[in-house]
Amino acid sequence: WPSLSWSFSAGQGVRSSDAQALSEGERAPFARVLALETGPAWTYRSGPLQLSAHSFAFATRVSDDLLFDPVRGRNLPIGPSNRYGAAFSARARIGQDHDTLASFTWSDARGIESSDSIFALGRGNALPYVPRQVLRVDHVSGTHVHVASELVHLNLAAGLGWVGPMPMPLGAA
Repeated sequence: WPSLSWSFSAGQGVRSSDAQALSEGERAPFARVLALETGPAWTYRSGPLQLSAHSFAFATRVSDDLLFDPVRGRNLPIGPSNRYGAAFSARARIGQDHDTLASFTWSDARGIESSDSIFALGRGNALPYVPRQVLRVDHVSGTHVHVASELVHLNLAAGLGWVGPMPMPLGAA
């Protein structure tokens, strides 16, 4: 199917620590990050109509993650963590004048043991403040008008987002 494709990506990198937690002249520690992602993408075009949809599943392991502590007002190291989930987005465009994008993400983030793999899904305690679901819809419409012999492009855009429930510290609801 020429309009359908599949991608897989994997990467290893680093993430810097919280800059506020460093003292003057202290070397910044880096956490190792392993990320995996795979999923299909679909596109369709007919005249001015363009449709596309993308979905993917992901898993990420951070060797020494940080978690915000509201009492101390800064991020604190918590050890290794896994994040995994899935996302879906769909986009519809009509010419250059109308564009709508909708996306949904489901995720889970957990503190894990050092011996757990990136595929230790559901193991460990849920990390607080990481929402389970996020939904977003955005739309923009535009038109061209002539004002005193000048071509003016007018846009009107609106977006709506929803952030689902998230775990709280110490298992509080």
